[in-house]
Amino acid sequence: MHIGEVYAQKFPEFTFTKSKINNLLPNLGTNYIYKDSQGFLWISTLKGLCRYDGNNIKIYKQDRNNPNTIGGKNVGYICEDKEGNIWSNQLNGSVSRYSKLKNTFSNFTHYFNNKKDSIKFEYGKIICSSNNDIVCSDINGYFNTLYDKKDNCFKTLIIDTTNDGYNNKIADNKLVGVMMAQDNTEGEYLLSVNGLFSYDIKTGIKKRITKSSLYTPLDLYKDATGNFWLCEWDGGINFINATTGERSSILPDKRVCNIVTFIDEKGKDWIIASEYQTGSILIIDPITKKYNLQVIKTTDQIT
Repeated sequence: MHIGEVYAQKFPEFTFTKSKINNLLPNLGTNYIYKDSQGFLWISTLKGLCRYDGNNIKIYKQDRNNPNTIGGKNVGYICEDKEGNIWSNQLNGSVSRYSKLKNTFSNFTHYFNNKKDSIKFEYGKIICSSNNDIVCSDINGYFNTLYDKKDNCFKTLIIDTTNDGYNNKIADNKLVGVMMAQDNTEGEYLLSVNGLFSYDIKTGIKKRITKSSLYTPLDLYKDATGNFWLCEWDGGINFINATTGERSSILPDKRVCNIVTFIDEKGKDWIIASEYQTGSILIIDPITKKYNLQVIKTTDQIT
């Protein structure tokens, strides 16, 4: 079932201003941007991790002769724990924790079957859970590792791989999914072609939310009503009823990712996402499910 349509209601409009930050980055190949609790922007690039304070950029690069520097140069995802430490993962499989108090990095590896091995871990998400657990997922969704504070390393997170009958018929049942955290909720979620599941890190219990498998899921957002918005590659954006697990799609066959929420000056919530093929912003009213596609506008002004 398809929902939503371009609707003659007033949607917010966005204009982007070019920033001098582009001239300060060590590389324009940007992988991820994260805003921490102090308002700093952390930017991962192909050549290091950057912190932007609104005026200046500080670049953190790997120095193989200094163990207190970041563990790799090609930096992926970023998150912050409740102590204010900044975590990032690197293409080489390492995970780094930056202490703002000490201004140093600590680097960690992954253990599979009690053996040290980061080579097989191609980075995907890194999250801080609602219980302040740090979890890494490989990009394919086969492995999730949990930071063990006692042993100071990442260990395999055991997740039930039993097929409940709704898994994707052409997918591997061992594909458990990428761990996703939501800022406005307790608990975490597993997202893969086999479906969307809730997951409790403490108990290890996994529960299916969707009644069917997914195509190629990319991103997830849980809105204020407790329902989900799911982006898929060539599958558009899906509204998922958290109670029934039923899905309804907006812009099917489109490539949609990077979901965020936006509150306008009147206090109204909007769902915002990226539409890859036309380079547009998808703006959705979460109440009416009406949407608008806005081509990205930029100004020549540099701030």
